Amino acid sequence: MSRSSLTDVDHGQLLSAAMKSVRRKRGLRSADVAMRMGIPRRTYEYVEAGQGGLTYERLISFGKATDSDPYGLLAALATATPEFAAWVSDNKLAFVIQSILREFAETLGEQVAQIDAMTAVAIFSRAATELVDEVRGRAEREQLWMSEQMESDRAGGKDR
Repeated sequence: MSRSSLTDVDHGQLLSAAMKSVRRKRGLRSADVAMRMGIPRRTYEYVEAGQGGLTYERLISFGKATDSDPYGLLAALATATPEFAAWVSDNKLAFVIQSILREFAETLGEQVAQIDAMTAVAIFSRAATELVDEVRGRAEREQLWMSEQMESDRAGGKDR
């Protein structure tokens, strides 16, 4: 499923694709996930097909059953990107963001209403850019290190 605007999205299809993406990444069958969630296989298949029945409790149960980020499913819906749920299944990034947001709300309370939206956009955009730079920079550093090691091996280990 390709990314599109939220108004053009069938949320049931999007949720279905997100759940399947996580389940397949984990190498699980529908029956495996249903058993781990403690629900009948048909019930799970109905939920995974986007036909409804996904409560908050089942969302959390799905995360536990698949050792994934349950909030990744919500983020997949919010971003209209079903693959996002699988992308964050290991690092639990959506859970991390949700936890920080909860702490933020607890700290500021009703004062959160005083935050200017454009200020928040600028700050969150900088944070996102920093994360992109970190990921891409790490990949470049790893690639450089591997190139140096391979060159050293070709040279007969003279640089060691």
